[in-house]
Amino acid sequence: MSEERKKRGWAFWTVIALVLTAACPLSIVPVAWLVEHDILPKAAIDYWVVVFYISAPAIFTSVFIWLVVQVMNRRDRWAKWSLAAMLSMPILYVASWPPVARLSTWLDSHGFFPDALQGVLAIVYYPAGMTVNGPAPAWLRNAMIWYLGIWFT
Repeated sequence: MSEERKKRGWAFWTVIALVLTAACPLSIVPVAWLVEHDILPKAAIDYWVVVFYISAPAIFTSVFIWLVVQVMNRRDRWAKWSLAAMLSMPILYVASWPPVARLSTWLDSHGFFPDALQGVLAIVYYPAGMTVNGPAPAWLRNAMIWYLGIWFT
């Protein structure tokens, strides 16, 4: 395989990953707008949340398996970097939750926090919130509360 083709593959999949990362959580905005203007019923948001939280892990797993096969069979450099970026995404998600919560609290107290963004953040960080408030193992819940406490004390 030519070096030029390998380079294009890495750039292409990086752009696709960034677009999907940004587009998936923001895809609730049109649904929320349609519900707000009484075009869709309020249950449409619940359906979107279910579809998003079922399809996102399935897409993540399938792309992960495909990248592992690319790394093992072809040893492509772009696949290794993409796999490293993909594995760091859940870590960055958990690590970003308390700073985003702190920033949104500050923005809300100063009147700079738009209502639409509040709904988007509530949906995006729903799994992290359910780890603290829901039926998660005690060690995980305690670790998340400890990390959240670092940002709010």
